Amino acid sequence: MSTRTQSMAFNIISFIQRATGGAVPVADDQPLPVTAGKETPLLQAQIPSLSGATGLPTIPATAMRVLVQAEVQNVRFRDDGTNPTASVGMQILAGQTIEYAGDLSAIKFIEVAAGAVLNVAYYK
Repeated sequence: MSTRTQSMAFNIISFIQRATGGAVPVADDQPLPVTAGKETPLLQAQIPSLSGATGLPTIPATAMRVLVQAEVQNVRFRDDGTNPTASVGMQILAGQTIEYAGDLSAIKFIEVAAGAVLNVAYYK
């Protein structure tokens, strides 16, 4: 198998894993995915006010990742120990959902304009 073919196969497997929650190929001659396991939902929450840098609410002890959705207004976040501002940080557009699997206690959010709401769903 050429390097390019291997790279394409790896990208396809990575896509399948993300789409199915962890599917992996059985073997080289059996490319059909087998689900390795699904994440378990733990808790959903909403942050109705993001006027100052705000961390995630009530992080379950077993949470491994979080889905975060911005509503109404865009939101910015940082997870490097520095608070985000309305103009500095990674941006989540209103209506957009991101997955975050880093240190859940380190990430902080702030609204870009007044009225932003953040929906949060934790998984293990």
